[in-house]
Amino acid sequence: FRKIQPRELLNQSWSKPKLKHRSPHVLAMIRRFNVISNWVTWSILHRDSVRDRALVMERFVRVGEELLRLNNYNSLMSILCGLNASSVSRLKFTIEEMDQSCQRQRAVLEQAMSSDSNFRDYRARINDTPPGIPVLPY
Repeated sequence: FRKIQPRELLNQSWSKPKLKHRSPHVLAMIRRFNVISNWVTWSILHRDSVRDRALVMERFVRVGEELLRLNNYNSLMSILCGLNASSVSRLKFTIEEMDQSCQRQRAVLEQAMSSDSNFRDYRARINDTPPGIPVLPY
C-alpha cells in the first residue's frame, strides 16, 4: 500500500489495458484482495461437514474483528467478500450452525463496510481515526 504513488490513481489507469503499466502497485493490491477473498471461499467450501464449515466461518469472522480493530479495511473487505460469495452464502445450514454471537459480530462487520449511503459508516470510521493511527483503506 505504501508503494502506491498518487500518479497511479490518475484516470483509473489500473482498469484500462493500455494504461495498466502505470499502476503496478494498485494492481498488486487488487490481486492480493482477490487472492484473500478466493482463499476464504475455498477454505469454507473444502470442508466435509457442516460443523467444520461453520467453524471455519467463525474463525474468519474473528479474524475480521481483529482487522477492524487494526483499521485494515482492505483485508476486512476481502474476507467479507469471501464470506459473501454466492457459493458460501447458499450454505444456509452452515450459517445456522454458527454461534449466535459470531453471527451478530458478522453483522457488525457487514455494517461497518456496508456500501449503504455511499459507505457512510466506513467513511465515518476513517474520519474518526485519530491522526497518527495507521489505516489501510479499502
